[in-house]
Amino acid sequence: MCWSRAWASDVDNGPEYLVYDDNAALYDQRFLAQCADGLSFGGVVAIWSADPTEELCAALDAIFADVQCVDVPVRLGQRQSTYTLLVGSKRPTAEPKTSGLRDTVEG
Repeated sequence: MCWSRAWASDVDNGPEYLVYDDNAALYDQRFLAQCADGLSFGGVVAIWSADPTEELCAALDAIFADVQCVDVPVRLGQRQSTYTLLVGSKRPTAEPKTSGLRDTVEG
């Protein structure tokens, strides 16, 4: 198996704004679990979403040791908006969880 440190998804604007109906499978718990299985310890899955749904957050929480939701300011023409980067981290059980990602994004 090929191990990865990160998987990133910016296919749609999240599960509520699909470009193609078949893309719904990308936000399904089965697919997210397959992504997690291919990660090395400490690896992450990151999903860009215009509107993080409770279902997507619950699916990530069920699979990953640590889940972070990072608000990202976005300018859409003349309008300011906020999107969310959802990040699930696969951490070894021997390591303590830390906030790390937020420090990296904002720091």
